[in-house]
Amino acid sequence: MGTDSGRPLILVDRDGVVNELVYCTDSGEWESPRTVADVRFRDGAVAGLKQLAATGWQLALVSNQPSAAKGKCRLTDLQAVRRHIAGRLAEQGVAFLFEQYCWHHPLAVPGRWRRRCDCRKPETGALERKLGKWQADRQRLVVIGDQDCDWLLAGRLGAEAVLLDYPYSRDKRQRTPVTAVVADWPAVVRRLGNL
Repeated sequence: MGTDSGRPLILVDRDGVVNELVYCTDSGEWESPRTVADVRFRDGAVAGLKQLAATGWQLALVSNQPSAAKGKCRLTDLQAVRRHIAGRLAEQGVAFLFEQYCWHHPLAVPGRWRRRCDCRKPETGALERKLGKWQADRQRLVVIGDQDCDWLLAGRLGAEAVLLDYPYSRDKRQRTPVTAVVADWPAVVRRLGNL
């Protein structure tokens, strides 16, 4: 991959934004898909990402994935979900400049994934290195997400935040101003489609 300086960049959260969350009976919560069979794209997500790319936005995927660290599934399962989603999106013409996944969690079961890291949103360390590598236009940087951690990430990066309303992540969106929240993917495109 080469650099494409000067183009605006959108950091896209995955679960609840690109794909649907899944109700997990073992935790009683709506969570990230743990298997390929659980993957369902949100209405309008693929078309919205394609429209934004067509108007000149570069796209990058940024996602916290702590289920394996918490002992809910195997890391290989989460990596299979990652490859499946990336492959399905690529088949439909959606390409990402880069992907950043955090597999850690500070409250994980003991082991190598239990730690505080700089790749777990809303931390910015790992992203700052990638933004520097890809020479992202920091004046035209946006975070699309569905939770407070996405809004906080945007603030720490000096980026605009656009949060998709999603019923199963509203409880994780208590601090985000209502002005940052949009109803659906067509609203995201309307808001960001004109550079």
